[in-house]
Amino acid sequence: LTEPVLAVTQYANSRGLETVHNPGAPSHDLVLFDAANITVLREGHTPADLRLRVPNAARKSAMLLHQVSEGKWQQYFEAARSSGYQFFYATDGGWSSSP
Repeated sequence: LTEPVLAVTQYANSRGLETVHNPGAPSHDLVLFDAANITVLREGHTPADLRLRVPNAARKSAMLLHQVSEGKWQQYFEAARSSGYQFFYATDGGWSSSP
């Protein structure tokens, strides 16, 4: 699956667009990670440590959380930041919520 995703990513990048990869599951595909501007390395209901230990991983990593209560938001934000994630988004809604 790397080649078609890489081709689309390179095309978008060549047009001056920003690219975000969200593989939907933990991925250690360094080719796609290097090609994208941001890669979602955690999507779920609770935080998890940044497990991809490569140069610039923190600078390009995002955590997306769903169904986070207002009372947990700050705690989860701090967990994401201390784990090394550069980008963090949490919503109290489900998977189909938009910002």
